[in-house]
Order: sequence, then structure tokens, then C-alpha cells
Amino acid sequence: IGSCVCANAATFTAGSENATAGNVVSVPITVAPSAGETSTDVNAYAIAISYDSSVLTPVVKGTDEVGDNTYATVGDSFNSGVLTADLKDNETGNDEVLIGWAAASPVNVTEASTLATVDFTVNANATGSTDVKVAVAQVANSDSALADKSTIEAASGTVTVDTATGLLGDVNNDGDITMADANAIVRHVANIELIAVDRQQYADVNKDGGITMADANAIVRHVANIETITQ
Repeated sequence: IGSCVCANAATFTAGSENATAGNVVSVPITVAPSAGETSTDVNAYAIAISYDSSVLTPVVKGTDEVGDNTYATVGDSFNSGVLTADLKDNETGNDEVLIGWAAASPVNVTEASTLATVDFTVNANATGSTDVKVAVAQVANSDSALADKSTIEAASGTVTVDTATGLLGDVNNDGDITMADANAIVRHVANIELIAVDRQQYADVNKDGGITMADANAIVRHVANIETITQ
């Protein structure tokens, strides 16, 4: 990123999303021309997404160009560049995902566009709402021009959490606990067919933090009326 300065006003925003406790929520990070502007160019950016780690935990989305874990996926309009998304731990408990992106040529933005999406697992005991904040460290409008910081705005988003009401043991979400749910766990443990992320909390029947054959056995015992699963 070069050292020249130009005016190219833009607003970076975290999306506001509804979520269910224990499940995964996707929070988009968008950029749009600021009020009064018709377009803005983005050639590179460095931003921090802060969140309350007692409520939200970022999900690993793969690996980056150097093989490190990455915690975001790039938006469609920005897939010509290189994205990195690492974690920064803070003692305050409000942690951050540090996202950086750069491309060979700028993307011209004329309306709100998704830069990246960060997935969070919502704490199983979470309720209410929590802020997801955006702090912009640096933006380049071209390979030789940094944006004037006075032209860059940032807006927080909110994740609103509803308590999960699913049935423990109902892995396939059909409203009942059957041998099909036990079979789903067996296939998951054997790496034949993985249980969807948003259903995995219902497969951890014994609540030990993992999905194992013990959970499948608990469902078998429940179906056979030997030992009822405690909700």
C-alpha cells in the first residue's frame, strides 16, 4: 500500500443478524459509498472485527495463502484479491478478528457490497444481544493512494440471540428421537456423512463436548425405553 492520500469516502459495516444459542451465525462485513458519494474504490484494506468472546466464537473457514487458519470468507465482488483473517486475543474478553485484503487492481463499489463474512458459534447459554464492531485501520483506493482516514466511517452490527428450543437427540430435526438419529451419529463418527454444524449440539446427547458412539448408544437406549434422554 502506497503513501499518497485521496478522498474516496466509504462506510464499513458489520451486519445485524438473528441467531440461535448453540448454533452458527454468519455476519457479513460490508462496504458502501458514504452518504453523498456515488462510488468508492477499494484496492486494499485492514480492519478489526471485535466481539464478546463469552458469547461468540469465530469459526475456522479454511487456511490462507501461507497455510494458517483463516476466520473469514471473501465476498464475491472481492474474490480477485487475497484475504487473510487471523485472531487477536485481548485480556478484556472482547476479542478481534483481524481481516486484511489486497488486490492487483481496485474494486469499484457503487452500492453496499460484502467484503467478507465471519461465522461465529453462539454460546449455548447466550441470550439477548451482543455487538459486533468494526474498526478500520487502513484502506487503499489504489496501489499508490491511501484513503484519507477522515473519509472512512465504521458502523457496528448486532447479533440477537434466541435460546435454542430443539430436542436433544433429534439430530435430523424431524421432531422426534429415533434410530435414524443414532444412525446419523454413527455415520458422523465414521466420517461417512458429517452432521450439519447447526445440528451438532443436538447430537452431543451426553453433553461431554463431543459426538461419539456413546451419544448414539444413548439414543438407542432412549428408543428402547431403557433410559430416557434428559433434556
